[in-house]
Order: sequence, then structure tokens, then C-alpha cells
Amino acid sequence: MEAGGVWTRVLADEPENIDALRWLGVAHYEVGALPHAENYLRKVALLDANDPRPLRVIGLLYRDVEEHGNAVEAYRESLRRDPEQPEIAAVRFEMADSLHQLHQDREALELLESCDASADVFTVRAACLMNLARTDEATRMLDEAILQDPHHAGALAMRGRIALEKGDAIAAERFLRRAKRISPQSIDVLHSLIATYLRLGEPAKAKAAQQELKNAETTWDEYHKLVNRAADDAADAHVRFELGLYASRLGLNDTAKWWLRAAVYLDPKSEEAAAALKKLNHPYEQAQSLE
Repeated sequence: MEAGGVWTRVLADEPENIDALRWLGVAHYEVGALPHAENYLRKVALLDANDPRPLRVIGLLYRDVEEHGNAVEAYRESLRRDPEQPEIAAVRFEMADSLHQLHQDREALELLESCDASADVFTVRAACLMNLARTDEATRMLDEAILQDPHHAGALAMRGRIALEKGDAIAAERFLRRAKRISPQSIDVLHSLIATYLRLGEPAKAKAAQQELKNAETTWDEYHKLVNRAADDAADAHVRFELGLYASRLGLNDTAKWWLRAAVYLDPKSEEAAAALKKLNHPYEQAQSLE
């Protein structure tokens, strides 16, 4: 908050000070005030036509709110400005993920070819291959992803859906239950589990999963409402603390840490936010609820 005050005073005297604009953009991104962040970063991009960094962060902003068309546009401009930028691998992966969300899977696969092997990369490649009806290749990619990260909920969930599509409901349940342990309120996982239990002839389990799905949808709705509040108010520490708690319930541990750090940035005296962040960072308590 102190740094933001200094940069704001700098802009009062020098409205086109690129350093002040850039750091205010980054600071607002760090606390989830996305419209404010984009405003500052657009000005940086306009003042320095060679800097790829503000466009990359704008891509992240749009990716966070699932506006993937705008994200791809920003990433393209970032890559045009500097195709050899230090974060090139991350930019390509992020752009490929957004292209996949837009069903532009062939272009996404081309970008992913230049990315380092990781569970995330294998999983997005598998999702692209699934959309292109290349199921056997997708299965191999997912097996690689799970080998690299046995706790990758996205890879496990997709592997379960493939098993279900192939008629192996027992294998599907095995993968999906593993995914649910990691991401207990994933809408996709719960939908797939309901279908799996029905295929297995277990209506009681399907009914229980339907109730879990209903609860998860309510939690996600509340989470998105809070995200909108945070976007509108750049200085509300408490709403970011609440977002950290909601993200933890949803199994989004990295996102929970991000929101809790934002709460501490905005209110360094908040003992509850600091304690929640410490608890989430503790290796033996990471999987537990923050409540």
C-alpha cells in the first residue's frame, strides 16, 4: 500500500512515467483488482511499443476470467514484440491453453511442442488430442502426466472420462475418486462420478454425488461473486481473505495462497490472514480446510 501511494504521487507529476505505471499494474494484478491492473498495463504497452511484458500480464488477466479470445490476442502481441523473451515457455503454454479453450486445438498443439515436458503440458496436449478424436494418443499423454505428477487432478479426471467412454466404469471410478480426493469440489469430476456410479448400478452413490455437485455449484457461485467484488475494490483486504478460504474449500491451494498474500499485502496487521496463509503453506496441513 505504501509503494502504491508513492507511485500514485509520481503519476500525479509525471502521468507517463512508465515505471510507475508498470508497478501499479503489477501491484493491482497481485491483489486481484484486474480492471485497474489492465488500465495501467495498457498505458505501459502504448508508451513502450517494444515491451512484451505488459501484454503477457494482460493475457494472464483475461485467462484468469476465462476471456480466452482476449487472452490469445494479448499473448500474440507479446510474442510479436519479443519472440525470445525470458518467459517464452510460460507464455506459449498459457496461450496454448487459451487456444484449446477456444477449440483451436491444432494451433495449440504446435505451441505445446516447444514447451518443456510437464504434467500441465501433457494434460493440455491430451485435451487437444481428445477434441481431435485422437483418443489413444491422449491416453498416452495422460499416463505421462500422471507419471510425472500422481496428484494432478485434471489428468486423473480426464483419464477417468476416457475410461468411462471406453466402457470401463471400474477404472473410471478409480481415476475419478483419486481426482476427487485432490479436488473435492470440481464440477467436472462430480459430473463424471455421477455418470460412473449410474453405469456401475450404484444409484445411492450417484445421489450422494449429485448432492455434492449441488453444494459445489453453490460454493463456486459465491466464489465468483467475491472475485467480482475484489476486482471492483482494490483495497478490500477482508474480501481477499474470504476468497482465500473459498479457494481452499474448492481445492485451489495455489489460488488460495495468492488471495491470502493479497490480504496480507493490503492489511499487514491482519493476523487471521497471516495465520491462514501460514497454515496453508505448512506441508502437513496443506490439504486441510482453513476453517
